[in-house]
Amino acid sequence: MNCLFCNKELTDNQKYEFLRGKTKGLCSRKCGQLNHKYKSYNNFLQQTKRTCIVCNTIFYYPPYRKQNICSSKCNGKVSSLRMKNKNPMNDINTRLKVSETLKKMNHKPLIQGGNGRGATLEQLKLYNEIIKNDNSFTMEYILKTGVNNIKKYNCPTHYKIDIASAIHKIAIEVDGSSHKSIKVKECDKKKEMILSLSGWKILRFTNYQIQKELMNCAQTVMYMI
Repeated sequence: MNCLFCNKELTDNQKYEFLRGKTKGLCSRKCGQLNHKYKSYNNFLQQTKRTCIVCNTIFYYPPYRKQNICSSKCNGKVSSLRMKNKNPMNDINTRLKVSETLKKMNHKPLIQGGNGRGATLEQLKLYNEIIKNDNSFTMEYILKTGVNNIKKYNCPTHYKIDIASAIHKIAIEVDGSSHKSIKVKECDKKKEMILSLSGWKILRFTNYQIQKELMNCAQTVMYMI
């Protein structure tokens, strides 16, 4: 009996170990390493060339594996997109049911802001920082939309701006968690459109941005002047 790689005759002890299933029929460790490399190379040659459906990167996989994604990162992107598309909150009927249920439960956010509720803590912080450099800014500024815009865009008679400067025509909106909902986002877009038509520049900051980067937010406002 000979070595399966180099065809050298095996010793009696090696033959005995092979028959017992303890070895792979190789004469030495060197032959074992070379045999492993040879098999790995052959397996590589048998792999099929494929293109990732996410990033278009070329990669190789054995033909028996139905894999069209090159990495776990791209796989995560596909999973995220699938979950987003199948999210039941994208359905308006589902959102209405959830809204009705929350209203029956008298559910309200812990911190409430918005029109008629006064300034939030983040709004006050940003305002106090801005007026150190320019005192033309005021809080809860009311801007009339005009009769033509009311008829054309079906908007309210006026908009209340969190922080505004009528001199520079800069409107600053401080967004809390409620501004993440689809309905509020649509209202915000309409508000921005009406303000832009009136020649206003709009800046939006989240509560988190003001809490973590108050000075940067204030500097951004100053750059707009």
